[in-house]
Amino acid sequence: MFRVDVSNRAEKDMDTCLSAGYGRQLAEIMNTVEEDPYKPTHGFKRLKGDLKDFCSRKINRKSRFVYSVLPNDERAIDEYGKLYDGIVRVHEAWGHKYKKPT
Repeated sequence: MFRVDVSNRAEKDMDTCLSAGYGRQLAEIMNTVEEDPYKPTHGFKRLKGDLKDFCSRKINRKSRFVYSVLPNDERAIDEYGKLYDGIVRVHEAWGHKYKKPT
Protein backbone atom coordinates (compact mmCIF):
# COMPACT_ATOMS: atom_id res chain seq x y z
CA MET A 1 0.00 0.00 0.00
CA PHE A 2 1.15 3.54 -0.79
CA ARG A 3 0.66 6.69 1.26
CA VAL A 4 -1.02 9.47 -0.73
CA ASP A 5 0.12 13.07 -0.16
CA VAL A 6 -1.83 15.85 -1.87
CA SER A 7 -0.31 19.24 -2.78
CA ASN A 8 -2.17 22.47 -2.02
CA ARG A 9 -2.84 22.97 -5.72
CA ALA A 10 -4.23 19.44 -6.06
CA GLU A 11 -6.52 19.99 -3.05
CA LYS A 12 -8.07 22.99 -4.79
CA ASP A 13 -8.32 20.99 -8.02
CA MET A 14 -10.09 18.16 -6.17
CA ASP A 15 -12.66 20.62 -4.82
CA THR A 16 -13.30 21.77 -8.39
CA CYS A 17 -13.52 18.17 -9.54
CA LEU A 18 -16.06 17.33 -6.82
CA SER A 19 -18.22 20.37 -7.55
CA ALA A 20 -18.19 19.44 -11.25
CA GLY A 21 -19.66 16.01 -10.43
CA TYR A 22 -16.57 13.83 -10.79
CA GLY A 23 -16.38 12.63 -7.18
CA ARG A 24 -16.83 8.96 -8.07
CA GLN A 25 -14.04 9.01 -10.66
CA LEU A 26 -11.75 10.85 -8.24
CA ALA A 27 -12.45 8.34 -5.44
CA GLU A 28 -11.76 5.40 -7.78
CA ILE A 29 -8.45 6.91 -8.89
CA MET A 30 -7.41 7.68 -5.30
CA ASN A 31 -8.14 4.07 -4.27
CA THR A 32 -6.22 2.73 -7.27
CA VAL A 33 -3.06 4.79 -6.68
CA GLU A 34 -3.14 3.92 -2.97
CA GLU A 35 -3.12 0.21 -3.86
CA ASP A 36 -0.92 0.23 -6.98
CA PRO A 37 0.04 3.53 -8.68
CA TYR A 38 1.18 1.70 -11.82
CA LYS A 39 -2.01 -0.34 -12.37
CA PRO A 40 -3.08 0.19 -16.01
CA THR A 41 -6.60 1.54 -15.40
CA HIS A 42 -8.33 4.93 -15.77
CA GLY A 43 -6.30 5.85 -18.85
CA PHE A 44 -2.96 5.38 -17.04
CA LYS A 45 -0.08 7.10 -18.76
CA ARG A 46 3.59 7.68 -17.89
CA LEU A 47 4.51 11.18 -18.94
CA LYS A 48 7.51 11.93 -21.15
CA GLY A 49 10.27 14.50 -21.55
CA ASP A 50 10.75 16.83 -18.58
CA LEU A 51 7.84 15.08 -16.86
CA LYS A 52 9.23 11.54 -17.18
CA ASP A 53 9.03 10.99 -13.41
CA PHE A 54 5.27 11.67 -13.41
CA CYS A 55 2.20 9.56 -14.18
CA SER A 56 -1.35 10.58 -14.99
CA ARG A 57 -4.83 9.10 -15.09
CA LYS A 58 -7.90 10.29 -16.93
CA ILE A 59 -10.65 11.88 -14.81
CA ASN A 60 -12.77 12.90 -17.80
CA ARG A 61 -12.19 13.78 -21.46
CA LYS A 62 -10.38 17.00 -20.54
CA SER A 63 -8.81 16.57 -17.11
CA ARG A 64 -6.07 14.33 -15.74
CA PHE A 65 -4.91 13.32 -12.26
CA VAL A 66 -1.12 13.94 -12.22
CA TYR A 67 1.16 12.36 -9.62
CA SER A 68 4.64 11.07 -8.91
CA VAL A 69 5.71 7.98 -6.98
CA LEU A 70 8.51 8.35 -4.46
CA PRO A 71 10.33 5.79 -2.32
CA ASN A 72 9.38 5.57 1.35
CA ASP A 73 12.64 7.14 2.57
CA GLU A 74 10.84 8.56 5.59
CA ARG A 75 10.01 5.00 6.71
CA ALA A 76 6.36 6.05 7.06
CA ILE A 77 3.98 3.48 8.52
CA ASP A 78 0.21 3.11 8.34
CA GLU A 79 -2.18 3.02 11.31
CA TYR A 80 -1.49 -0.70 11.78
CA GLY A 81 2.30 -0.26 11.96
CA LYS A 82 2.91 -1.60 8.44
CA LEU A 83 5.56 0.14 6.35
CA TYR A 84 4.21 1.84 3.20
CA ASP A 85 5.59 0.61 -0.14
CA GLY A 86 6.11 4.22 -1.25
CA ILE A 87 4.63 7.71 -1.36
CA VAL A 88 2.28 8.96 -4.09
CA ARG A 89 2.48 12.75 -4.39
CA VAL A 90 -0.57 14.21 -6.17
CA HIS A 91 0.35 17.40 -8.05
CA GLU A 92 -2.79 18.20 -10.04
CA ALA A 93 -6.32 16.88 -10.39
CA TRP A 94 -8.02 19.24 -12.87
CA GLY A 95 -6.91 20.43 -16.29
CA HIS A 96 -4.87 18.93 -19.08
CA LYS A 97 -1.71 21.03 -19.48
CA TYR A 98 0.58 20.21 -16.61
CA LYS A 99 3.81 22.08 -15.93
CA LYS A 100 6.48 20.60 -13.70
CA PRO A 101 6.79 22.43 -10.35
CA THR A 102 9.99 24.43 -9.95
